[in-house]
Amino acid sequence: MTMTTSTTSTTTTTSTTTSTTTSTTTTSTTKTSTTTSTTTSTTTTSTTKTSTTTSTTTTTTTGIPCTTICTSYEICESGVCVGIGYLSCTLTWSRDGDGDLVLKTPNNNFIYWNNPGPSPSTDQGHLDVDDKIGTGPENIFWSNSSSVPPTGTYYVCFEQYSFNSSASLSNPIIATVK
Repeated sequence: MTMTTSTTSTTTTTSTTTSTTTSTTTTSTTKTSTTTSTTTSTTTTSTTKTSTTTSTTTTTTTGIPCTTICTSYEICESGVCVGIGYLSCTLTWSRDGDGDLVLKTPNNNFIYWNNPGPSPSTDQGHLDVDDKIGTGPENIFWSNSSSVPPTGTYYVCFEQYSFNSSASLSNPIIATVK
């Protein structure tokens, strides 16, 4: 079987805006009563309230806005919130179909649709988005709350799993990895 795939690279600049507002209200009331029998009574009431509001802004890297607000551990890629962390790898392709992202770790473990992780067999990497009908994205990442990915060389592959017409020189599928 011969498979021809064209690949292009893009450079993406991502910015994230976080806004934090803090309000503090303190009320103190002191009452003192003295009677002629020289008994003194003192009552003190002190109340402190603190409220913090955080505003989250979803950043898109493709200009296609996400339909939901991504968490602080995600970024919007082609209209879908995808996980980010210590390491992430996102794949999109040029025409509708089922393209698959396959990643081989330095420990010779594979992460793909049939072994999405996170688990020891994926070195704790995780395929969190698997697009079967569109142009992606598919995404593999290591969460900042999981173990650090292994050091070494990673191999990233695009598999044209199911397309109406296979890639050819006259009808290429252009895959982009970020």
